[in-house]
Amino acid sequence: MKAYHESYSLEVLAVLTACQVFLVMFMVPGGIFLTLLVGSIYPFPVAMAYAIGSSVVGASLCYLLSSLFLRDIVHGLFPDRCASFSVRVLRHRRHLTNYLLFLRLTPLLPNWFINIAAPVVGIPYREFFLGSLVGQAPANILTAKAGQTIADLHSLKDLYSFQAIAVISGFAMLSILPVCLKRGDSEHPAEGAQLDTGYKGK
Repeated sequence: MKAYHESYSLEVLAVLTACQVFLVMFMVPGGIFLTLLVGSIYPFPVAMAYAIGSSVVGASLCYLLSSLFLRDIVHGLFPDRCASFSVRVLRHRRHLTNYLLFLRLTPLLPNWFINIAAPVVGIPYREFFLGSLVGQAPANILTAKAGQTIADLHSLKDLYSFQAIAVISGFAMLSILPVCLKRGDSEHPAEGAQLDTGYKGK
């Protein structure tokens, strides 16, 4: 792949970008592997721009798809989640962008659900876009950096280099931090139950 990309750099990047946008738009898992691949064969600034840009474009297209065609389907498939999400959005209406940043950085709601449910529960696109752009950037940048680190491994000894250990530690911290935040949120079960019953849907 790396040798082919040297001859067709732009073409390969365009195809990988289209694939990444497709995966995010239609909620298909596996996008992280494409980001790792791009990080391993392209310079870090290019890989970072790819990861952030394709993620935001895919999320925006998913938002548009849900807004135009999937409202009733989303309500029917996830009534309880939509109920809780809708009331929480109303509670944080004055600071909606900050709330979306929080959601993107924690596992309280998966990104694919935020993408399809955002227009259903009344989140304006401007706030959705800003929250997606900034909130997903840390994970996207770290994944692109991990791809670059993988490409720089020439032997097993390289696994213990400072750079490799730093990236692996970053992934570990990124994984542990959301779990801690989620535990803090789960300390208020009564509030969560109240939110679930406050939304009646269409």
